[in-house]
Amino acid sequence: MRALIVSFALVGLITSVLSSSVFASSSDLIGGKGNPAINRFPKDRSDNDIFLPNQAYLSIYAVSWYVNDQDSFWFNKSVAGTLEVDIGRCRYPIVLGQFDLSGGQKVGGVFDKPVLPMVPYDGSDITIATLFQGHKTDTALGLVLKGAAEASLSVVSTAATATSAGVANALLGAVAGKLVTGAQNALQKTDKNQPLYNSQDTIRTLELRGKETYYLFRRGTDGLDDSKFSVKEGTFELDYAGKPFKDGAWLLIDVVRSTAYLGGSRPWTTDWKLGLANLENLCDGWKDGSVTLEKVKSELTPAINSNKQSVGDAIRTVRASIANDLGLIEKDRQHLMNELTAKLLLANKAVLTNTPTLWCPDEGPAQAADRDFEPFPLR
Repeated sequence: MRALIVSFALVGLITSVLSSSVFASSSDLIGGKGNPAINRFPKDRSDNDIFLPNQAYLSIYAVSWYVNDQDSFWFNKSVAGTLEVDIGRCRYPIVLGQFDLSGGQKVGGVFDKPVLPMVPYDGSDITIATLFQGHKTDTALGLVLKGAAEASLSVVSTAATATSAGVANALLGAVAGKLVTGAQNALQKTDKNQPLYNSQDTIRTLELRGKETYYLFRRGTDGLDDSKFSVKEGTFELDYAGKPFKDGAWLLIDVVRSTAYLGGSRPWTTDWKLGLANLENLCDGWKDGSVTLEKVKSELTPAINSNKQSVGDAIRTVRASIANDLGLIEKDRQHLMNELTAKLLLANKAVLTNTPTLWCPDEGPAQAADRDFEPFPLR
């Protein structure tokens, strides 16, 4: 009996020592305690530009994920969760994966991942459904959630390049949505399940200011001041009043605005490059005498009763694809269509006047750069 009493005393002592060494402050609440709250703060408080619908792109990054908890003496703990971002006509479901709380680890492996790749901002509010929980560590489940997290991020990234909401939603619902539903069902069945945060919140986009705004979805101490939050430059560390924030459980996201599209290739990018290359080769060949005027005329004229597109047809087809690409804002679609139209008109003018040098007169650096214009840079 005495040995049993001593054993329980040692357990209490060890737990007390671990708690005092791991927890930053006695005032910080343990994950799962306290009330849900949202804090909003800009990355640059001097940047007051507003989000204008149909004139910019929007993306969301999961910056960091934190739970103030630790393994118990009796079992190891892990944390897992999901995130669903609903904007406009699309819903983007993400599995966040699982991380262990062993060895004092409290920060999840999110680290600035794009949970909503760059999409046109149409003025819609953003609804974010966040769920994460603690449970007894399950290695097999962890591997499944890791795979589901990678797959859902890949699907969302692909869906963001879709030219219509219909195509995007078909992909998101058929694949990413099922991954998230499967993850949520699996989490409900875990041993020692402990809810940490489960809420659906709305971001009023017309209230956003500046290029980047942080949103902190948390459960913990009440009444914290937005103005005292900050993220250390070049890190993912969240501070409150100049000190690392270690209260409760939270997920930090970054809502980013961009006036330029930086999302990489569009579905028509390859056809764009091939169409312009064929047009330039055609006109350059005419200029150096290797292609006849009649050949150039036939390639610029719409093909009739032919299974083979003319060079001009191919460019007009790409232009129509761009016009219907709702993954771009109107300004960018118009710019790209104007670029194609200008090159096609220049080639036609050269043919009509039988002046091959009109197509490619002596070029300076600026003209040469414009001739090599690409629709978008790749990341």
